[in-house]
Amino acid sequence: MVNADNVTGASSFDTISKKLYLYFNLSKPHKHIWLNKVVDGAYTSNDYIYDASENLTKDLNKNITEIKYNVLNLPKVVIFSNANTITYTYDGGGNKLSVAYTSGGTTVKTDYVGNKVYKNGTLSMMHTEEGYITFSGATPTYHYYLKDHQGNNRVVMN
Repeated sequence: MVNADNVTGASSFDTISKKLYLYFNLSKPHKHIWLNKVVDGAYTSNDYIYDASENLTKDLNKNITEIKYNVLNLPKVVIFSNANTITYTYDGGGNKLSVAYTSGGTTVKTDYVGNKVYKNGTLSMMHTEEGYITFSGATPTYHYYLKDHQGNNRVVMN
């Protein structure tokens, strides 16, 4: 069994997906690093289970025991083996309205209303054309996007 404590050398351990990524140097002068092998953390033959609509319903690598979907095939509830859940709410067009994270009996709910984001009923973020504004304390913080020549966001600065 592989764990984060005995990983050494040219490798990295992903604690979220429980995978060990082993790399080797293919060309020493150019120092290219190539992915050589992925060691799976679930150690079963059925890591992923799908329903008839080809939606993922179980992911043992991330300790997801069940994923329920709505009529639009969007995830409605994600249930983890430790009883934590993520619950999504959508409108009729499939736009996400809210997400609720429940962990250890504590629920944090995030609501999406237009360009505004509310966490537990308090305005926490507002999206703009140039970036977004976060609200914590009395002073808002402005974050601006720097885009490349194709319009992709490359840097967020405040």
